[in-house]
Amino acid sequence: MICSCLELVERIFEVAHCTVALIDTKSSRLLRYFPDHLSSLTHECLTKRAATMAGRVGQFKPIENTQDVALLGIDSTKVLVVGPTVLKDGSLSHFELKDLKYLNLLLETYASSISYDLIGTQDPAPAPKLSSGEAYEGGGDLYLEDKESDEWLAGLFAAFGGDLRAAPVLHHNPYRIEQAIKEAVRLGDEQLLQHAFAIPVTGREGRLALDELRSLKNHANLVNVICSRAAIEGGVSYEDAFRLSDQLFLMVESLNSNDKVFEVRYAIAHAFTMLVQHHLKEHNKTEVNIKVKQAMLYIRQHIYDKITVASVAQAVNCHRNYLQRLFKRDTTFSVVSYIRSEKLKVVKELLAHSDESVSNIAALLNFSSPSHLCTVFKEQVHLTPEQYRRRHRAPG
Repeated sequence: MICSCLELVERIFEVAHCTVALIDTKSSRLLRYFPDHLSSLTHECLTKRAATMAGRVGQFKPIENTQDVALLGIDSTKVLVVGPTVLKDGSLSHFELKDLKYLNLLLETYASSISYDLIGTQDPAPAPKLSSGEAYEGGGDLYLEDKESDEWLAGLFAAFGGDLRAAPVLHHNPYRIEQAIKEAVRLGDEQLLQHAFAIPVTGREGRLALDELRSLKNHANLVNVICSRAAIEGGVSYEDAFRLSDQLFLMVESLNSNDKVFEVRYAIAHAFTMLVQHHLKEHNKTEVNIKVKQAMLYIRQHIYDKITVASVAQAVNCHRNYLQRLFKRDTTFSVVSYIRSEKLKVVKELLAHSDESVSNIAALLNFSSPSHLCTVFKEQVHLTPEQYRRRHRAPG
């Protein structure tokens, strides 16, 4: 349940580390934003975009490309704008392609929650005034006079049936349940997962949509997101985790029974646990030095970055020459060839399961140029990227 739109800004910034601004569309004032070095030009750009969503409570406009922004209507005057990272000069950069799906899902979940939690206030509380009476000029906290703060919060909490701080209306289920599920998936431990789902439920679930079935589906999709990230932490490649995640999203959407949607949560967590378990078995067939394991994990987790032998060695706190000797001894690969092999796995996935051009794929995976990618791909796969795409294109 969202108790404050100011808290919502902080929460999104914490998990996504992008530009987040809560804007009053009547006054064009930034009520709260992160980070705190927005230029006047960026401020103007964000407020113009926010104005297009004025009054559209709970409606969500997703990010559609790497230079786009997301818009989320909070109430009749407030709009949340989420954009790419702000550069040192105050301008916006661009999103990484791999982040768009996650950000849109996160914001769509909040949109569903807002439509349930924040609609229905008969007399919306006015936007808070600063004690100085001037427009807010920086990120961080809004400094309100105590009396004004109490009145504003009282009005905001009225929609929930009272002051949540004094008499909570809803006790959510313990956070430790989520933590236990994440740990079980990360370790690929079936027994630990069973114990996690057996933890006594002492509270109630938050309502994430007006319709009960939609709310249950949103909860199942959140389990999907949590478990996919835990699987990646456990060493599974981004593409393997995201491919399974996509399939599970579609499965959840196909269900029409509340009971089945509720029960599918365990199946989702179990699927990711098995994925991690399979990964661990595949990579532990032979004894591998701990530094090599750490290096392999680092490479998979940073597959979209520019990776060098030196950067890998630094990440695992090991001299590059020593790491290369260990790598060759335990895997028969050199560090460079392993990096290339892992990147080509992702290239194959993108060619078979997306419409991204070879140029975009080369940029996404930090190849020096599209021609370099084509050369490496042809040497290793004995097909050009386009030939591979035609042969392995996923149906539909």
